[in-house]
Amino acid sequence: MKITEQPYYARLAFSLVCIVFSYLILTVGSSVLIPIAFAFLVSLVLHPLVQLLRRRLHLPDTLAIAFAVVGFLGLLVGLIYLLSFQIADFTQDFPALRDKVMIWSRQGQVWAERSYNLTVQDQESYFQKVSGALMSGAAATVGAFVLTLGHFLFWTAIVFIYSFFILRYRRLISRFLTSLFPAEHRLSVNHSMLETRKVINGYVQGLLTETVIVTAASTAGLMILGVRYAFLLGLLAGVLNIIPYIGFITALTLTGLLTLVHHSPLMALAACSILVGIHLLDANVLAPRVIGGRVRMNPLATLIGVFVGGLVWGIPGLFLAIPLTAVTKVIFSHVESLRPWAMVMGTEDDAPPPGELENEPESAEMPELQTEDRIEKPLPE
Repeated sequence: MKITEQPYYARLAFSLVCIVFSYLILTVGSSVLIPIAFAFLVSLVLHPLVQLLRRRLHLPDTLAIAFAVVGFLGLLVGLIYLLSFQIADFTQDFPALRDKVMIWSRQGQVWAERSYNLTVQDQESYFQKVSGALMSGAAATVGAFVLTLGHFLFWTAIVFIYSFFILRYRRLISRFLTSLFPAEHRLSVNHSMLETRKVINGYVQGLLTETVIVTAASTAGLMILGVRYAFLLGLLAGVLNIIPYIGFITALTLTGLLTLVHHSPLMALAACSILVGIHLLDANVLAPRVIGGRVRMNPLATLIGVFVGGLVWGIPGLFLAIPLTAVTKVIFSHVESLRPWAMVMGTEDDAPPPGELENEPESAEMPELQTEDRIEKPLPE
């Protein structure tokens, strides 16, 4: 059968239609696809542990998977309990926070009266109207928070159930993915799956290492400075560092506000300076060595992936953005027509030098002819 190549505008229109339909599928099916994506991520992380339990302890496959999943769930519950314990300790200082806010409000009233000639009575009447609207919305906010917490616990259980079955039937899933492609492409598909597992495992291991180091450094710096709730703020700085760029800004804002409530503005500035210094060291020294060598993506592709993930899936998309972008890069690198996209997502060290690409000359200039090729040989007598 003769295949006719379509014009460029037709191929461009087809690509745009595919992008739009992909976006609709991801947004409409987010309640199903997000738990599956997290489950695959957890399964890839726990797979080496399952193999270790089977080889060292000679456990059956199902029992090893159960131990790995339950152990990971216990570690997550312990982290949440530790964080909630620190937050519960923080709530005991609400009276001091209220007094601090009252002092700030009085200072603000004096400044507004001097600057805009607003009397205290006018300001209090305005604040009463605003506070009434806020209190009416507070009940809805609390109800939404409780509902969100219930959804989070439910979907967390679903994710770990999915992870158990994905690990249990991993060989069946691998054979299914391989059989979707013709025989001549199955070797490349196997290489893609192995490289995907290697990239995800390396990324998660590097991310955990980076989180521990950032948490320890932030906690130690804030403790030396004498900041109240140094462990809570350091833990938040390490955990929120998982979300690129946005997590650091959130942790910096929380640290500045909480330090300003209990300490002087100079202390708040010093605490924020410590976090900024740790972030700079992490971004320029630690992350390129711990994570960059495993994922091998440039910051532009990472930033675009984070914003697209947040646009499509919200907060879960921020967590899944980098691993899914890394998997996309691996898939693109094994498809010949998509290799330029993998190249632009990677680093400059991954890009092939000029001349190695197919049909690409090593230099833009034409090579000069040799002297003997330009001289015409005399005809034999």
